[in-house]
Order: sequence, then C-alpha cells, then structure tokens
Amino acid sequence: METNCLDYFGDRLKLLRRERGITQQELADAIGISKGGLCYYENTNRAPDITVLEKFADYFKVSADYLLGRTNAQTQKAKLQAVCNFTGLSDTAVKLLAELKENSPQQLQAVNFLLEQAAGDMDIVYPLDDTDNYEGSILNAVVRYLSRYHSYDEYLMDALSSTDEGISSEIQSAIQQLVLNQAVTALKKGVREMVDYYFQDTQNDD
Repeated sequence: METNCLDYFGDRLKLLRRERGITQQELADAIGISKGGLCYYENTNRAPDITVLEKFADYFKVSADYLLGRTNAQTQKAKLQAVCNFTGLSDTAVKLLAELKENSPQQLQAVNFLLEQAAGDMDIVYPLDDTDNYEGSILNAVVRYLSRYHSYDEYLMDALSSTDEGISSEIQSAIQQLVLNQAVTALKKGVREMVDYYFQDTQNDD
C-alpha cells in the first residue's frame, strides 16, 4: 500500500517527539492542542490544518515538507533542502559530507571512491534480484547484506511466532552468520581494490 502524506505526518511527528524525549502531553501543551488530538495525528487518524502544521514545523524546527513526507530533509534552509531533494540524502548526511570536505578530505575521497565504484554496478541502480550473489561494488555488497539480513530476520520472527518450539538460537545465529560471511567475502574483494587505488595514488604523489 502506498504511503500517503497523512501516514508520513503521523510517523514523523511521533519520531521527532520521541527523539527529543518529549511526552505527548508536553507536546500537546506546547502546540496548544489536546493530548487526544495529538494521538489522532500520531496514529494517522486526522490530517492537520495549515496552522497546526506550521506550529509543529516551527516547534521542531523542521520544514512542513519534511513532516508531510515530501522531502527527507528536516532543515528549513532552502539551499540545503534543495541538495537533499536532488540527491535523496538526509540533511544530516549532506552536512557530514560538507564537514568531511572541510576537515577530512581523505575520508571524503573514500566516500567518492565508493560511489564511483558503484557507478557501473547495475544492482545499485535497479532493484536487487532474489539471488545471494554479493559480487559487485562495495556498496552493492553492503546493500545486499542489509536486505538479505532483514529478509532472514523477518523469516525468523515469523517462524518463531508460528511454531510452538520456534527456532533455536543456534540456528538463528548460523543463518545470520552465513549471510554475513557472504557479504564479508565481497567486501574484502572491494576493499582490496580500494587499497590498491589509494596505494597507487600515494606512489604517484611520491
């Protein structure tokens, strides 16, 4: 089912409140609504009017577009939001890249390498298939590992809830370790390429 603005609003409102350690009553008092009204918003049972939406945005210092799911950038700064919208990165990620550019160019070079290495990896551009193949770029291996781990994690949770005995912790660990081993093998291959890349650059500088 496609997520709409109302779903985004409720989820992000709840997330922001919990991240800041604010109770429902405290937030409701700050906005000037009842606690019951806030519960309706957080449970996606009611859409806010423009005035209430503005109050929430101002209180959390985020954009209204973020609350409505139209952007992943929380920032109210137009230029930063434009970068986030163009790249799909969060404002936290964009700020980190900017800090790396200023204070740690070598680490930024590593980030560039990961992205450039993935440029020719079609599995990064298009949805992953259902195979356990971890070949490709380092980012491909990471994405595949996280995706596969999440799938097995859901499988294990379903199995635990659908059987009386469930699955032993040893079997759970073995399945998770198998997935991790597959990803690590691919990661080692990619890291070796990265080391060779940097070592070559160092030699050229000398």
